[in-house]
Amino acid sequence: MARLEELTRGAQLKGVLPSGLVTVIDVKWHGSGVVEITYKDAGGRLGNELIYRDREPALEIATAGGPWSFDGDRFEGKFRDGAHQKDAADLMRRLLKEKLLKFDGTPLFPERLAYTVTYRLSDLEAALYAKVTEYVRQEFNRADALESEGRKGTVGFALTILQRRLASSPEAIYQSLKRRRERLEARRLQPHFIAGFFLEALKRLGGAAKGRESKRFEITHVPSAIRNRDRIIGCRDPVLPRYERITFEKTLVSVAGKPLAEFVCPGHPLLDATLDLILERHRDLLKRGAILVDEQDPGERARALYYLEHSIQDARADRSGGRRIISREVRFVEIDDRGRVRSAGHAPHLVYRPLVEAERQLAEPILDSGWLKDRLEDKVLSYAIAELVPRHFGEIQRYKEELIAKTAAAVKDRLTKEISYWDHRAEDLKAQELAGKTPRLNSVKARQRADDLQARLQRRLAELEEERKLSPLPPVVMGGALILPRGLLLRLKGEEAEKLEEEARETERVERLAMAAVLEEERRLGFEPRDVSSEDRGYDIESRVPGAGKLRFLEVKGRASGADTVTVTKNEILTGLNKPEDFILAIVQVEGEAAGRPRYVRQPFQNEPDFAVSSVNYKLRDLLERAEEPA
Repeated sequence: MARLEELTRGAQLKGVLPSGLVTVIDVKWHGSGVVEITYKDAGGRLGNELIYRDREPALEIATAGGPWSFDGDRFEGKFRDGAHQKDAADLMRRLLKEKLLKFDGTPLFPERLAYTVTYRLSDLEAALYAKVTEYVRQEFNRADALESEGRKGTVGFALTILQRRLASSPEAIYQSLKRRRERLEARRLQPHFIAGFFLEALKRLGGAAKGRESKRFEITHVPSAIRNRDRIIGCRDPVLPRYERITFEKTLVSVAGKPLAEFVCPGHPLLDATLDLILERHRDLLKRGAILVDEQDPGERARALYYLEHSIQDARADRSGGRRIISREVRFVEIDDRGRVRSAGHAPHLVYRPLVEAERQLAEPILDSGWLKDRLEDKVLSYAIAELVPRHFGEIQRYKEELIAKTAAAVKDRLTKEISYWDHRAEDLKAQELAGKTPRLNSVKARQRADDLQARLQRRLAELEEERKLSPLPPVVMGGALILPRGLLLRLKGEEAEKLEEEARETERVERLAMAAVLEEERRLGFEPRDVSSEDRGYDIESRVPGAGKLRFLEVKGRASGADTVTVTKNEILTGLNKPEDFILAIVQVEGEAAGRPRYVRQPFQNEPDFAVSSVNYKLRDLLERAEEPA
């Protein structure tokens, strides 16, 4: 017998089909007695079925799935007055009294009436509220440590305002997170690139895929090397021999009249196993390195780019018996010829191009430079251990500590009360049986229920304790590349140094005037712009829309008199395609020291760039024909 609450993602289940197992891939509840499951059969075909509570005796769990994100142990049994309490710690209450007056003594703001409304927070809402509270508490402690220049009071005052705003309103928290999600959305990896990589990798590994509906594919053969790889890396769901449909676009999972498709994205076992196998076979190429050219850098200082991977594990075991990886982070770090190390952003390689054959001979003397042999990898690892690892570990540790502490307290409270209830129930039923009565539920089953809950409590608390034991793994250098600025290459080709320096100064001057013009225009329109051009985000200005919780992303292109092209990097194109409604290409024509009024081009890009492309040149005239007045 399997309870509906045990039907979690990844569970292998008997009793759904007349014969054979099915693997649960998604679960949706309808009330408390009906659950809708989406499953795969042994042949990889997808199905969907409603399971009612009365079918529990016919179901059997062959392999348990992962834990619920909604914690069933915290809400075991029915809510009973006197046995369970209403926990007010997870509730939020807004209370704000306006006391500001006009000059005539009347209130500046209308009276606001506050009422206390009791409601339950979901686990995610409670975790969010706890995280915001902890953030403010930690920053207050940091503010207390600031003694110089009166900064303690300034920072403390700012945090007081922040705490009042965030803690008093779920909407304020939501809007803050919404802006963060918009930033992440602007930088997400395009499905086009995931699809291109996966389909080519599958072909090279001996697999076969056929295009079906638009942007949907049938995988007719998954080679055994990929299927076996999931057991090595510990994927929760098995990799199947074939897939009736897959897609890389979330909106195309369900198409009317067509089979449901697997959504293949980072974290899907088929993609993860394929990626891991490709890395194993070609990892030496990453370590061997490459020479890339930064066309956007007019300088002459070469630098080395390193690709690092860092992981955090807990004490639970994965399918292979090793410790479970709960967070993996990829970082890029650059070090220049002076030994200065810095974080290089999330994907700097997207704007670099490979060195062409005609340039290779020019670059050979640089490969013999002494600074490249000065234990650069050790310096990069030292930087990662000092700067990146503590930040990554601290973020994950704070999140897990809060979540585990809250979960453990709630699980213990709920299950302890349930155990007590069934203990008393068993004694009561035993007394009825001794009195000659025949209750609907016998005392043995009630006692067994109490014992099962006790074992479940101990097992769950032990699991949570294992999840609490976190440890960072050492950062690993996965690969590297030598980055040559365009200015350095031009000098090696014989261009005059003075001419290059003058070009660099002119470029910087035009860009500075263009940025100032767009920032001023955004303020005039009532937005709140911020210059982020130094952070390599794929846009130069992040402009907040007051009261709406939305962001505008502006890429600024300044063009001096006589210029007829606009160069846009791959990173900028990706950003524009990821957020087409919020991305603006702002063009500013500069004449001498005067910048003209910006012109805004909305949805400037229509197609994804190819893999080999680092930048694209557009005709200035064509862009200006599509441009409009700033709004």
